[in-house]
Amino acid sequence: MSNAIKYTQKGSVLLGARRRGDMIRIQVIDTGIGIERKHLNSIFDDFFQLGNPERNREKGLGIGLAIVRRLCEAMSWKIDVTSAVGRGTTFSLTVPLAEAVTLAAEVPPSVDAECSSNLSDQPACS
Repeated sequence: MSNAIKYTQKGSVLLGARRRGDMIRIQVIDTGIGIERKHLNSIFDDFFQLGNPERNREKGLGIGLAIVRRLCEAMSWKIDVTSAVGRGTTFSLTVPLAEAVTLAAEVPPSVDAECSSNLSDQPACS
């Protein structure tokens, strides 16, 4: 998301999610400068940066997308990128749909819980 915002001087950045069967496809779509086709695989390499030949640390370290790639591999998630120079870039992450969680009804705190959280100068509960 931060790269999309950083490299989109005009236009927009869109964050979206779509259900695809038992999966969710999360996309970051920007109308930024785009990435040349020859660099689309390299952007996921450690310390790879476009437009930073002087290795200025204020422009980052070039590890963000490498971390994303590793996390996706570890979780067996699919990540894709498409881009057109001068038109923008789309990153897509496909993850499994989580099962719904049922929240338990709110339970009032017990007397023991109230006593154990007493941090004042008051004497402890007995």
